[in-house]
Amino acid sequence: MNASINVGVIDNANQFSIITLLDGEAVEKVVSTEDLDKEHLHLMLYKKEVLEISDINELLSKTANHCPLKNLEELSLSKDDIKKQSFSDIYKVYEKSVENWRLQNNIVLLESLFEYTDHMKKLWPNDRTAFFEELWFILKKNLGASEIKVIYNDIKPASKNSDKKNLIQVTVEGKRNPNPKEGGEFEQSLMNQFADEFAIPYNVAEYDESKGQLVLTALINESPLIVMAEVPSFSRLQSSVLSALIQSISR
Repeated sequence: MNASINVGVIDNANQFSIITLLDGEAVEKVVSTEDLDKEHLHLMLYKKEVLEISDINELLSKTANHCPLKNLEELSLSKDDIKKQSFSDIYKVYEKSVENWRLQNNIVLLESLFEYTDHMKKLWPNDRTAFFEELWFILKKNLGASEIKVIYNDIKPASKNSDKKNLIQVTVEGKRNPNPKEGGEFEQSLMNQFADEFAIPYNVAEYDESKGQLVLTALINESPLIVMAEVPSFSRLQSSVLSALIQSISR
């Protein structure tokens, strides 16, 4: 379980609130709707009436790529209710919303598996960074992850004027958007730690249900990668869809 969750609430056209819920505490921050795409949210709640505003509708459509959306009337909640209710009650709303959101994401991925696979195969030899940024987004939506990190191997020139190449690790991580950066000793040690797991194309290496911590290992075209994610839960369906995607890309 996440120690805190950020719930966005849009109840008028000009601004929205981010309510950060900790166990026993709710902290509200008011942000302009123009800054919505900069904020990390676990759940977005909105009033039905704001859907009549085209700009807000567009913002909500973009937000749906990052977190689940629910309307306040459907939940019989107001912004004040969210601040007053217990963390566990709102967390249950979040869990159920994420479950439905990622189920829909997995259905879409299954229905478009060939298209996703073809697109990723084209990226692989031409733009490795773009490939793993796209994979990061797919994994985030498939898992309903609040945070996710992908570690993979790459090569870079040993020096500016040398043809020699060095093996490095690259980390793609973030909460809302992927941020690739070169790894170091920690990432290298993780690759060594999970080396035996790379004997198969896809594997659930570790999953701690009580902490919501998941580690997956995979091989794409014989290149190993590690996925570390914070998730509310992890199902056999999610695992099967990911396995199908990973193995399809490598064929």
